[in-house]
Amino acid sequence: MDIRYFLHLLWRKKWIIVGISILSAVTAFILMGRMPDHYKSNAILSTGIIEFKGAKLSQDNPFFQQFQVDNAFDNLIEGIQSRSALQALTKALLAHDLDTNNSTQPFRQLTEISDNGSVEEFASFVNLPDFPSTLLKDSLSRDEMVTFNQLAKSLDYDYESLRKNLTVSRIGKTDYLKIEFTSENPELSHYAVNAYCERIVELDRNNQNTEENTTVNFYQSLVKEKKLELDTITKKLNFYNANQNLVNLEEQAKSTVSQLRELELLREQYNKEIPALEANINNLNHYIKQTARINADNYASSIFLNEDVKEISDQIIRLKEAYVAGGQTDANLESQITQLREKRQGLINRVANNQTKDADEVVKRNRELLDKRLEKELELNTAREGVQSLDKEISRLKARQKSLVSNDAYVGNLEQQIEIVRKEYFDLVNKLQDAEQASKKKDTRLSILEPAQLPDKPEPNHKSLIAAFSGASSGLLATLFLFVVAFFDQSVSSPMRLQQNTGLPVTGYVNKLKFKGFDFNALFSGQKQDADSQFFLESIRKLRYDLESSGGKTFLFTSLQAQEGKSFLTLALAYAMSLSQKRVLIIDTNFRNNSLSTYGTLDEDQHIFEHGMPNANGSSKNSLPAIPGYLPKTVQVMPNFGGNLSPNEALVGKDFIRLLYDYQQQYDYIFLEGPALNQFADTRELAIYADKVYGVFAAQSSIENKDMEGLTWLKTLENKYQGSILNKTRTGTL
Repeated sequence: MDIRYFLHLLWRKKWIIVGISILSAVTAFILMGRMPDHYKSNAILSTGIIEFKGAKLSQDNPFFQQFQVDNAFDNLIEGIQSRSALQALTKALLAHDLDTNNSTQPFRQLTEISDNGSVEEFASFVNLPDFPSTLLKDSLSRDEMVTFNQLAKSLDYDYESLRKNLTVSRIGKTDYLKIEFTSENPELSHYAVNAYCERIVELDRNNQNTEENTTVNFYQSLVKEKKLELDTITKKLNFYNANQNLVNLEEQAKSTVSQLRELELLREQYNKEIPALEANINNLNHYIKQTARINADNYASSIFLNEDVKEISDQIIRLKEAYVAGGQTDANLESQITQLREKRQGLINRVANNQTKDADEVVKRNRELLDKRLEKELELNTAREGVQSLDKEISRLKARQKSLVSNDAYVGNLEQQIEIVRKEYFDLVNKLQDAEQASKKKDTRLSILEPAQLPDKPEPNHKSLIAAFSGASSGLLATLFLFVVAFFDQSVSSPMRLQQNTGLPVTGYVNKLKFKGFDFNALFSGQKQDADSQFFLESIRKLRYDLESSGGKTFLFTSLQAQEGKSFLTLALAYAMSLSQKRVLIIDTNFRNNSLSTYGTLDEDQHIFEHGMPNANGSSKNSLPAIPGYLPKTVQVMPNFGGNLSPNEALVGKDFIRLLYDYQQQYDYIFLEGPALNQFADTRELAIYADKVYGVFAAQSSIENKDMEGLTWLKTLENKYQGSILNKTRTGTL
């Protein structure tokens, strides 16, 4: 959007904007002056959030972050503006206005509000003994609540009305709240603030007591649960110790480790003795075997190496061979062999007896070795059996130790749980004691620091300021509305916007005249002295100069859309040319809308178009009425008779270029008019006959998608396109 266009629009609409602003300011001033006076009363409450005056209990973290303080104030402000608190104020106001025993003047009068009851019946409802004093709890039935709400709404004491007139705010960064109530009655404002403060203090006290009692009950239940949990784990530990015979687990573990150490040392001692004993036994066996072998060798040598025995044995062998050779039938040989054997046996017995006597010492020595070996074998068996017994005992003690470790882990876990639960239990007991102590204190957080005072004068209504603000706001809104209108306005209302929207050069612009039946003679002779006429005259003169400077003789006037003012602009330019003694021929080539033909001045024999050409209605015209005296004699109009033919079709058989050449010899300038480019192809056909082409655009028209094709064609004319003429502008448009 062109900012200069917007500023110009504001300048043109300045009196509308000023008028709207003044009207709004005056209206606001009058309305504010008619409004009734309002009286404001206020009180100050101490919240106790930052500075608590009551009994303070120890806190784990006495320091608060700023957001915690702000959140506490926000919660408190919302809480004291709740329905329960305002219902208490509603009840107090209703009781004041409807109490028949009250000697003071009611703040507001109750009239007949419904068909459900009269004023007296509603007043009796308020004075019922069971009517709640503060409405801190819902003690009314459903029907009673309906009646209560109906009463409150009729006197504007309902929740919504009170919220509009009641303001609760924190005073800066202090610990105080300001309570303000505004009404048309100063006594009502004073009474409402004080009653409201009293009731929210009472409400806070009750809520605090309820909260503290709830806290005590909560901690009592937690203490019971934690005590039960502690007892359960303790019983579980005692049962496990009794079942596992764990009197003193630590001492048992130490004793088991000590026994294992002693047994392992003893087993190591046995393991060291066994190889030595085995070596001694092996040595003794070797000595015993060696002694036995020597004794046997000596025995054999003494017997088998004896010469007498050997000789007898040789004899037996010879006799036996002879006996066998004789077929074993010789009894003498058999008797001799028997005798020799008996003799040899006797000799052997004698030798053996002698040898036995010599071996007594050897046997004695072997017996000592055997006894010593037996002793070592017994020691070896004792050591081996000791190792086996120790291994069993060590295995048993290790299993015992492993069991003790497992028991120790399990018991340790239970003891750790007991310690944790015991700590939690005592923490809860301490919190329970603190909560019980807090529930017994009499102080409350909220307290009235400064009660409300009766206002002595009404609140200023700032009607002058509000009127000024209303006027400024209305002017701003009007300006914003004009900005929106200008932003969405796609019309080519100024030459710059026309050039920006079309991309074509602009050669001039003409303002719109505000009256009909215009006389060119009166305009150009100076009889019309108004600003619009003078601006129009100068605009036409500028266009005349541009046309004369173009170097062309034949000019075609066209437009994208119909009713853009081509015909009027053509006549105006022709009249302006006549003032400089130029002869102008206007050929009406717009067969679709032959408005120029109504000004036809040429004789019928000079017409180049056929007589009786069908017009747009299907009928035919042989002539068109002329308007004598409207145009000067130097301006001639060649009419057409309408129809649906294009220029090329209407000029079939005629050498139009030759005709134009002949006319150029008679006239200084020739003007042609073509129909709308968006609808017809006539202008495209006529362009070849023209030296220059002018595009006429109305200031109220908008460039849309349907105009793109025509604009593209105009751009293809390049130098033949003399420029765009903005028609029907407002006087002074930039």
